[in-house]
Amino acid sequence: LLLVRFYLTETSSLIIQPLDEVPSRLLIEGQNTTEPIVDDKFYVTVSGDLIYRWKLWGAIYTSASIVGICLIVMVVHYDTVIAPRLWMAVFRDGSLAERNLIFFLTICWMAGLHICTSSLSVGEVQANVYFTSWISFGSIALTYGVWRESAGLPTLMDIMNQHHRETTYNWIWIMIFSTVFAGAATDIYVNREELEFRYQGELLDLRRKNWITVLSVLWADVLVSGLAILFNEWFLESKPLPCSWKRKAGTYRCVFGWRQLEGIVMALGVAAKFWVIYEYTGVDGVINGLSNGYFGIWGTFFNSVFALGTWLKENKNTEYVILEPNNDDDQS
Repeated sequence: LLLVRFYLTETSSLIIQPLDEVPSRLLIEGQNTTEPIVDDKFYVTVSGDLIYRWKLWGAIYTSASIVGICLIVMVVHYDTVIAPRLWMAVFRDGSLAERNLIFFLTICWMAGLHICTSSLSVGEVQANVYFTSWISFGSIALTYGVWRESAGLPTLMDIMNQHHRETTYNWIWIMIFSTVFAGAATDIYVNREELEFRYQGELLDLRRKNWITVLSVLWADVLVSGLAILFNEWFLESKPLPCSWKRKAGTYRCVFGWRQLEGIVMALGVAAKFWVIYEYTGVDGVINGLSNGYFGIWGTFFNSVFALGTWLKENKNTEYVILEPNNDDDQS
């Protein structure tokens, strides 16, 4: 409904823009500024924002199709005449058919997120479309958790709560938001010819090598999060370091392992993401406004802070220096 309303509102009349409000790449040389702007690739909103035509129509068709599927599912739950036995078999607790339908809708909304919330999409200029797209995706994801519970299977939250490391849950959320941020940056790179970037009021010109550096750092952050989840599973024990110092009470040794390194990685991650937010998301920042990049970096930062707090709580009683008694004391 929001998409249809947006389309009807924006295309109900000819769009005539002052010259300084229209992206220069849409103007033909010598074009009169009172002439309507027509472009086969973009829709131009009243405020001068660009939207890919295929993303506008794709958003309408995708959302309408999924709404239709959901309405059919709701209706057949109340069918007692046409095929009640079939629907009871399909939608019973633990039904594989229902699980596969949830998977299908999840994939549809993953595609829908790209169509509705990526660069040059309706979601970037219409807040309701942006947030309802993410809410719909989150609702489908939660539905899968409900299905697992009804099937007598442990939910994903139960699995995380039973894990031997508390920080694994935080690392999963960091990886999710880091993937959103890195994916948004990659999407911007793909559409860079159609976008303008400003930093502190000046037009920013990023060359290919600059983009490669930025994208490498962002996807490396995703990789670190994934490795952290695996390391929480693989490296459980810390080992004494070779260096030591002797005292009358015995020999002192420092212990070090992934548990200790994890805290350092988390602290560095919080500092790095705070700097990115401070430097690049302000009024004159590159990452600003309604976009996946903006919410992705904020989500990554908050979850990094939560993860550091979880690590401090989990390791508050951990010994980092151990005492090995002298041999003389052992013999006596």
